[in-house]
Amino acid sequence: MTARYQYDPQRRLFLKKTAKVAVVACFPAILLKSKAQGQLQNWQRAVRAEAQLVNRATGLPTPNILTQDFESGSSSAPSGWYANSGCTWNYTPAIRGSYSWGIAAGGSGYPDLGGGGRSGFYLCCQLSIGVFFTGVLIGLQGPSPTYTLLATVETNPSGQLIVSDGDFAHYGALAGSLLAGTKYWLFFRFATGTGSNAITSAAFSTTESEPTSGSLFSSLTNGDSVGNAEYVTFYNRAASGNVVVDHVGIATFDMPNGW
Repeated sequence: MTARYQYDPQRRLFLKKTAKVAVVACFPAILLKSKAQGQLQNWQRAVRAEAQLVNRATGLPTPNILTQDFESGSSSAPSGWYANSGCTWNYTPAIRGSYSWGIAAGGSGYPDLGGGGRSGFYLCCQLSIGVFFTGVLIGLQGPSPTYTLLATVETNPSGQLIVSDGDFAHYGALAGSLLAGTKYWLFFRFATGTGSNAITSAAFSTTESEPTSGSLFSSLTNGDSVGNAEYVTFYNRAASGNVVVDHVGIATFDMPNGW
């Protein structure tokens, strides 16, 4: 059943309407960026799982929601973000706004989702790949000290999109090829499992609408991953060319198109 929400301007939160009590759904006003209030209340998919709509007061690790536009102009990593190597945090020319995050060939960086990680989340961002072959890999890793790889989305040597679980025992369907220099929206979902039912899906689109099938969609429902994801690492595996990333949002619920 589709959930319905009402925005409380004083508390800057969306309240979920129930028969007995209003439950705080933890949607801060930052998601209202230039979007009409009505659009947020009219989601086609209210929530991936009802249990994921939780209040911060339940003790779920912060941040419940992570958003980043890289618009500070600083060469330093934004708070909660880290560079392994090859990262330019005020990259130009930007693919959105004034600055983007550039990842040079062989480089990588990541945001920290908070101590203990996430059992399930939704990632939405924009990116442009400098070269189409083996250009990008995003890996979900568990908490320290093991940093267990839980799931990946990548482009193979032919530039085709594919998802896999952390031990590469299962793969989603091989999807269509990405084009170098084209700006895409990336939609990435993960839900940990109990040994053979972890869910991972990814899709690319040149519009804000998320594909759930077709040539730029890949998914699996039989992943081996059993841990929570704490780090979402963006890699540029190409020998040359940049992967440029912008407008990143990570949440425990479906964000509206373009958020």
